Amino acid sequence: MSKREKCDVLVHFDEEKNDVVFYTVEQSKTAAIRSSEFDGVRVDVPHFKEIPPEEAERSLGYTVFSLLDTFSKKKIGVRDYEAVNKERHLKDVAEWEIEAAAGSHEAQYMLSLEYHSRALFNSDRQALEKAEEMLRLAAAGGHLEAISSLEGHWPIMRAAVERKINRGPEV
Repeated sequence: MSKREKCDVLVHFDEEKNDVVFYTVEQSKTAAIRSSEFDGVRVDVPHFKEIPPEEAERSLGYTVFSLLDTFSKKKIGVRDYEAVNKERHLKDVAEWEIEAAAGSHEAQYMLSLEYHSRALFNSDRQALEKAEEMLRLAAAGGHLEAISSLEGHWPIMRAAVERKINRGPEV
């Protein structure tokens, strides 16, 4: 067997055969995919080293099953990940609210993303204003992504939401 370069692991849920397939793919072959897709779900490896191996394995397995169910037409159905994810998201937002009020620039930035999403999907002007407020607070505190957003794409993103709000409810 020849020495291979570093490989990525591609997880595929074959809905027709109802099985999960793991592929190892040379990293150079996945570079274009990784650069053009959502930035991925990042898992903090040092955290896994601080917990028992069994718990780390369960956590990673949970993440894989959750992602497979979220992005598949047919659900694997180990559990209702959609409900679990909604509950987890509500908990995250509540924690960000507390942390942002205490001055956490990371939490303020995360809330800016949350409020922007609410503004976009619900045509909610108040949420849009709150998104900008949190973004400006985070940027003023030195949060690099918030600064980059304000200087770059925020005006375009805000304008897009405002156009949607101004069009009114979709019929």
